[in-house]
Amino acid sequence: MASKQKKRKKDQLIREYGSQCWWCRHQLPAKSLTLDHIKPKSKGGSNSLENLRLACSPCNKSRGNSLYPPESLIPNSAPNISPVNSVNFS
Repeated sequence: MASKQKKRKKDQLIREYGSQCWWCRHQLPAKSLTLDHIKPKSKGGSNSLENLRLACSPCNKSRGNSLYPPESLIPNSAPNISPVNSVNFS
């Protein structure tokens, strides 16, 4: 994507979503935000606005070519839920 096209798409995304990282929601100046592909280009994603979001560099780099959110936003463990057989229903 040409630099003028990148700037135009970035400006459109800022107008639509604000100047914040799509993933961690940190407010950042426009120059600190990168274009992130929801579906990575390596997996057949396009440069369409529907497939682009603004991301801070750490979130964008953490995602790499994954279809999932950045690793830093994925919970480390499942919630602590008691098994049904240990609950007293009387």
